[in-house]
Amino acid sequence: GLLHLTREVFFFLTAFVLTYAYGARRGWSVWQFWARRYKLVVPPYLAWSVIYLVADPGSHFPLLHELHRLAAAIATGGARYHLYFLLVTMQIYAVYPLLLWLLRATRRHHVVLVAASFALQTALTATMHYGGPQTGLLGSWFAHPDPWLASYQFYVVAGGVAALHFEELTTWVRGHAGTVGALVFATLVLDLANYLVDTRWLGQLPSKAGEVFQPVVAVTSTAAILGLYTLGVRWADRGEHRRFRGAVSQASDASFGVFLAHPLFLQVLLAGAAVVVRPAAAGRIPS
Repeated sequence: GLLHLTREVFFFLTAFVLTYAYGARRGWSVWQFWARRYKLVVPPYLAWSVIYLVADPGSHFPLLHELHRLAAAIATGGARYHLYFLLVTMQIYAVYPLLLWLLRATRRHHVVLVAASFALQTALTATMHYGGPQTGLLGSWFAHPDPWLASYQFYVVAGGVAALHFEELTTWVRGHAGTVGALVFATLVLDLANYLVDTRWLGQLPSKAGEVFQPVVAVTSTAAILGLYTLGVRWADRGEHRRFRGAVSQASDASFGVFLAHPLFLQVLLAGAAVVVRPAAAGRIPS
């Protein structure tokens, strides 16, 4: 599960940024919040869903069949493997007013809230990973958990709590960088040990043992978030002496566009490579 950390970090950051911006506000309009947020994410989601379906090889007729395929892709985030990120983001926007209410209502009990959310996350992913319902609504969810917010609830709750305790969190990581580093290393070892147990003792295929929805990912993701934040704080604390400030700023501004377009770039790159490689390898490299 080590290489799946990006999605958990992404959803944590989404909730963190929203709560950092709205957590202390009073009297803001939910309707204006939804209008502003959805305006930023719905048009690119729809546009790139169309682009990727058009980019698929093969015929795009009959047109009615393609429209049905487009509707299904939009509903599930399935036009390409990465677009479910935007679908989950839209779900976070939809429930965010309720999440903020929950965070405020439990202000004195955030440790309990995060612990309960973590326990629920590990229980759900353990059921997904080691065998759960195959039929009904739960079976449908467990078979295709990627595009649903409920599959990532811990990271959203934790991101909101972290934003409300931003100063305390920052102070803590400044004074415990060594502890955070040791925690990151320990969880990496734990993740690799878990992979070996799943493949060697439980007989799982590597693809199954390395999937994202398993209990150990909640542990490694939490450590990774702390580790990345600690590095970020150390870098930011250097002030004018920070290296690569321009590159970091430009990469941040371009990241959403790169994220949306990168599968199309890879598709073109692979198609071009195939034209060169196939004739050269014909008869010399086993199929």
